[in-house]
Amino acid sequence: MKNILIPTDFSQNAKKATDYALSLFNEQDITITLLNVFYIPYASADVVYSYSDIANENVTQLFKHELEGINKKFPDLKAKIKTSFHAGDVINVVCSIEKKEKIDLIVMGTQGASGLAEVFMGSRTTAMIKNVKTPVLAVPEQAQYKPAKRILFAAGEKLIGQKVNIAVLKEIANRNQSKIEALYVSDCDENKESIIQSIDGELNLNFGEIPCDLIVKDGLNVEKEIQKYAEQHPIDLMAMITSRGSIFHESVTKLVAMHTKLPLLVMHTNTKTD
Repeated sequence: MKNILIPTDFSQNAKKATDYALSLFNEQDITITLLNVFYIPYASADVVYSYSDIANENVTQLFKHELEGINKKFPDLKAKIKTSFHAGDVINVVCSIEKKEKIDLIVMGTQGASGLAEVFMGSRTTAMIKNVKTPVLAVPEQAQYKPAKRILFAAGEKLIGQKVNIAVLKEIANRNQSKIEALYVSDCDENKESIIQSIDGELNLNFGEIPCDLIVKDGLNVEKEIQKYAEQHPIDLMAMITSRGSIFHESVTKLVAMHTKLPLLVMHTNTKTD
């Protein structure tokens, strides 16, 4: 883990994401970039320059206050904090930075507790997960940081035979001496034992010496079974895999909407040509 990118609009949920990232990754060899993207509406060239100049002046002051707040909250700050301002569309800007700067993790704040996934996740977070290659850590506004001792990993058939970028999850587990509870929910009996053996083999291959238990539950509603497990056990962090570039997996929104206090780490299979 070297480079973390945090898109921010200076809201409270964005600040929560920054606080969580610093609590989790406050090390000297880590660089955290706070990114603000200002969307400029279509206009003439002169007006565009004016918008950009005004936004840049405002953002400079906002970044100054943000850094002051970070240093106050983290007097033992070890990580390097950078700021970056761009005009444009946030998704396009992040995708461009991702390619150029070898970003290891994107951390985004999510807001709301209405139970509506669209409100809770926000279109930018869902679009970010859908379009980037980098793992995304979605941090709810109500989340309270604590060491991720117990991680609930939604294991499924998507794990079998795929190249998955789980380096961030492994680093979090190693830093916190975590136990990974890999939950597989089976919705049919066909080839069940074979699938379980394959998933167990993939878990051993991917996680190595990190403690990882495979828990198998039967149920037709995967999200409901995951929700039930998270409610019955003291889980600190949820993690799951989705296919980058595909239609955004509705399980992600459902899982996050169910748990307004648990951060969710979303990783990707490499099923698309980069």
